Amino acid sequence: MLAPLTNLPSVWESYEHHMKLTQEPAYPEMIKSIAPAVSGPTDLQHVDFDEDATKALDAPATEVVVLTPKSGTAQEDFDAKIATLRESLNKEPACHVVAVGESREKKGTWFMLIGWDSIEAHMDVAAKDALKEIVKSFFAIADVDLVHTNLVKHTA
Repeated sequence: MLAPLTNLPSVWESYEHHMKLTQEPAYPEMIKSIAPAVSGPTDLQHVDFDEDATKALDAPATEVVVLTPKSGTAQEDFDAKIATLRESLNKEPACHVVAVGESREKKGTWFMLIGWDSIEAHMDVAAKDALKEIVKSFFAIADVDLVHTNLVKHTA
């Protein structure tokens, strides 16, 4: 299970746009201004998702999954498992989107954002036998950590 974190997803037009901001003279002060809202360690990850991740972040409940393929797992096998899971979840009315991408900072670590109508809706879907088998197959090839969160959108 993931350590408790303050989730602070930021959506950027591109990675380069964020990097440009970090070079601005006011950036250090801006980061200091949000420090009181963060009570624990930080773990900044940049991920280019293959689907519109804002659909997961805007959903009533967001599932954040971190996948680290086990040693010896072929990328093709990992990709096939993702495709099978996505196909299954996309059939579920309670699922908004399945967005997947690899961390720029930690190559070999993959993030999956799944938007749900509610955590309960996710649990109902996860209880289905077909999905249980798909999830079980993931644990055979990857270390899997997940957390649910109900994000609150803030715009400046």
